[in-house]
Amino acid sequence: MAPKDLAILIGAGPATGAGIARILAHPSHGNYAVALLSRNPDNLNTLTKSLRSSAPGSIIETFPTDTKPENLSKAFSDIRKHASFQNLKLRIAVYNVKNASVKPFEEETFDQYMESMQGVSPIPVKKPQNDIKVPNN
Repeated sequence: MAPKDLAILIGAGPATGAGIARILAHPSHGNYAVALLSRNPDNLNTLTKSLRSSAPGSIIETFPTDTKPENLSKAFSDIRKHASFQNLKLRIAVYNVKNASVKPFEEETFDQYMESMQGVSPIPVKKPQNDIKVPNN
């Protein structure tokens, strides 16, 4: 079955990212073509093999990158040009980042949370938002 549209997952790790990707890509669940972005190419390849075996027929492509704006721009450009994603509209973009906080959720204030994200999540939002736009057909 052809995917209904495109989903991009930034932070495609072996735990939360894998679970998100599995649901998005599986033809009986999300049925999205999925672009996985992560810093570690080896982990991406391992994850992709696992996802493809658990969701036969799914479209999953990998784009190793870090969060530097110029590298994300290149990854988004590569996604836009990739043959697997032609004629698909971007419907979902998930930014799944590791959080350095070790406090229980109920005890952490917003300011403490934001402080814990410094250095972990340096992704500037506006630049990737502009790059990620995929023309609607």
